[in-house]
Amino acid sequence: MDSITVAKRIKQARIKNKLSLDALCLKMEGSISKQAIHKYEKGDVAPSTDMLRKLAVALNVPVDYFSRPYHFDINNVKVEFRKKAGVKVKDTDALKMQIQDDIDQFLELDSLLNEQRVVTDGLKPYNNSISTIYDAMTFAMHVRNEWNLGTDSIANVYYLLESKGFEILSTDGPDGFDGVSGLINGTHHIIVINRRLDQIIERRRFTIMHEVGHLLMKNYLSADVDSKMVEKLCHAFAGEMLLPLIKVKQTLGNKSGICDNDLISLQREYGMSIDAIVHKLHDTGIINDSNYKKFNILKNKIKGRKEYIETSRYNEGKIEILKEMAFHALMQEILSFDRATEIIGIPEEELYSIINNKLRLNQCL
Repeated sequence: MDSITVAKRIKQARIKNKLSLDALCLKMEGSISKQAIHKYEKGDVAPSTDMLRKLAVALNVPVDYFSRPYHFDINNVKVEFRKKAGVKVKDTDALKMQIQDDIDQFLELDSLLNEQRVVTDGLKPYNNSISTIYDAMTFAMHVRNEWNLGTDSIANVYYLLESKGFEILSTDGPDGFDGVSGLINGTHHIIVINRRLDQIIERRRFTIMHEVGHLLMKNYLSADVDSKMVEKLCHAFAGEMLLPLIKVKQTLGNKSGICDNDLISLQREYGMSIDAIVHKLHDTGIINDSNYKKFNILKNKIKGRKEYIETSRYNEGKIEILKEMAFHALMQEILSFDRATEIIGIPEEELYSIINNKLRLNQCL
């Protein structure tokens, strides 16, 4: 075993489980001291095979977890939370370690399957700098045109982005975390979103497109754009990708007032939340500051209105890329059953049943 890898993996598993050194000692019922764990994590002392087994049980990981090589460094990806989310440091650290595991698993499976996935966004170089909301919207239309989307609704963001070389993974994260993205090892555009968003399809679609904005606009942002503005630009990009302004204007026409039915119609057709649609209307001057403020006041003031506005009304399937890759590798007998069970996250009996059913149905002449 590589001693450096073992040291890093022990610390990673502890942080992912949100355990302090003292808490891990307590969980192991005094079979190891705090000082000993600290030395393991620093790589000063290598744990025995028996101690690795005990650590694996306490940290809820298989023993071979400690010897798995790293495929990338999570520190190269910036993980942020929504403002005022109140997320504790240990939750942030645990999430980063979980994302490290998720992307490591993807890269492991990608290597086993030898699919040689690369960035294939299919975009021509963009000649303009991006610094304003309209710049971001214009860039989104450039992307739409390059991808031959026209102004139509994107029925399924997973299918679209997979065809353009993006990989979308889901992970278990706390409230306050929506998504994160990065160009991993210079070869993979990877987006990781919070699995909690599966309950709010419109927000999930918007989050994914927001992260696409981060990935695609990065090299075109004006030098004077700060981090706060970058988030606004990515919001504008996502809003235009999901719901082009020209379609908003065609739908609303010259109406003197915009009703809930108008907003719900746009939500159902384009898969964007009413809140995001109204925000877009305000950004583009279709509704003024006064009406935007009124919308938000009434949303929180009228009983039941907040729930009505935030109701999800769009249906969209999703691709569980890690599970699909694990099944594929298992069927090709290049991934162990135990490892497949760990990645897919279902009991052995259930996985056996699924595999046997696939083999029964997949008959050749």
